Amino acid sequence: MHRIFCQEIPGEETVFSPEAREAEHLFKVFRARPGDAVELLDGRGNRARGEVLPQRQIRVLQHEHVAEPVEKLHLCCALPRRQKLDSLLKQATELGAWTIRPVHCERSVAEGNPRERWEILLKEACKQSGNAYLPEIHCEQKLSVVLAELKAEGVDIFYGSVKPLPADYGNPEKERAKAVFIGPEGGFTDEEIAEIEAAGGKPLNLGPHILRLETAAVAALAVLRFLSVLFCLGVMMLTAAGCEQKDMKKNPLFLKAEKLRNDGSFEDARRFLRQAVARYPESAEAYLALGKLCEEELNDKLEAVYCYRNFLQFAPADDYRRAGVEKFIANLENDLAKEFVAKSPEVAQLKKDNHNLLTELNLAKRLIMSNQKKIKALNSQLKAAQAQQRRGGKRRSR
Repeated sequence: MHRIFCQEIPGEETVFSPEAREAEHLFKVFRARPGDAVELLDGRGNRARGEVLPQRQIRVLQHEHVAEPVEKLHLCCALPRRQKLDSLLKQATELGAWTIRPVHCERSVAEGNPRERWEILLKEACKQSGNAYLPEIHCEQKLSVVLAELKAEGVDIFYGSVKPLPADYGNPEKERAKAVFIGPEGGFTDEEIAEIEAAGGKPLNLGPHILRLETAAVAALAVLRFLSVLFCLGVMMLTAAGCEQKDMKKNPLFLKAEKLRNDGSFEDARRFLRQAVARYPESAEAYLALGKLCEEELNDKLEAVYCYRNFLQFAPADDYRRAGVEKFIANLENDLAKEFVAKSPEVAQLKKDNHNLLTELNLAKRLIMSNQKKIKALNSQLKAAQAQQRRGGKRRSR
């Protein structure tokens, strides 16, 4: 599904024309046509489904609000050089960073504050990933200033390191925001590490090797998110230990998710179904319900395929729904392959341009060879004419 940004999403059944930049992206790059589905984002958790109409207009069909993440992640890092920063901003957005706070360190090699360009890159990443919340990007500040801000906000602080993860990494009973600091290419100085640790910062192990700045930033966000999921799953598994799996359709998580889905709160419904899957990891019914929600309401084909395959793994061999689910999987995988190809118009255009250039080059070569032959023939005629002229001059002199 195509996605575009709106400063304010119009009301349902409203017909409007998107902003010039978004229209250019939607209609020229993605080549959207009347009847195509489009998703509208405002970067503040609001999104809506829309339909493309003739004359580059869009009709808003249905509104939805995505709840803020319970555990917010903040990326605080030194600025890499421009090209690497572009990739870093996009990947941090895809991983769900809540804020991005550039930090000026003693060994920093890049500076800058091109706010407009940064925000364009963040919006592109939101559109690509479906992230409903545009990260807030701060101005570059000194390390001490950023540490003071986070400490005042009650955020748990970590910094990228090759040291082992501390035993007291976190408490699964507290869903607190977390921030990770990534130093410049030369790393933090000893004084800066001491300053971070004095503010309560703990080392976050990103592997045994020293990583480049942009690699470390992305890895740190992924590690924090993964560890948070592990803690949550651990609590759920402890809660469910020793309990027999009950009829899933009567389970409170299942019933709550069904009510939310009927109310149109699809993201909240997914959150409860994910909890049901985590608590009852062998429940075919839970996987099937989550798969249907992802396919029919959220257009998340990857998660739908994952859930359907787990349904096939845990459903009885004689379950009459197995054949239908296998067809769903085949159709979804086919759609995913088509989307992958459709999302690569630049590659197709480059191939076309390359073919055209080769054709023009061959024509130019043939034209050069033809001209060379003509020049050679003219030179021969000129030499013959000059020889004949010299012979005529000799006869007259006699």
